[in-house]
Amino acid sequence: MNLWMYDPGGTTGYAHFKDGKLLEWGEFSKWLGIDSQVHEGDTVAYEKASVRTPAFHPVVFEVIGVIKYLSQKNNCMLLERHPSQIVGIQKWPVYNLRVISSIHARDAVCHGIILLGGPYHVVVPKALLKTSNS
Repeated sequence: MNLWMYDPGGTTGYAHFKDGKLLEWGEFSKWLGIDSQVHEGDTVAYEKASVRTPAFHPVVFEVIGVIKYLSQKNNCMLLERHPSQIVGIQKWPVYNLRVISSIHARDAVCHGIILLGGPYHVVVPKALLKTSNS
């Protein structure tokens, strides 16, 4: 499975997983870059927006619209994730997610890990794993 996970907003974070392996993560402005990432048959997931959060900005709905449009255009499976689904993952003893400087990319990585079944089902780069020195 080729999974693109997005944390949409004015700054959109993303994480790319293929066959249970985290390949890359990053961020870009709004939707710039999504069209070059999403391809025919991919699985695309995004974090649902809520107008009740202090960090809410209306542009998030525009970004979600672009994600939905490109997913439909490319016959992708589209999944919606709730922010509460990643509460606590950054405190799991196996990960050192602080090395991901972008909070948006970090959230996208966390959602992808949960979506794919957790730490026993996802291979991440060694830099994201806690060691006795982390």
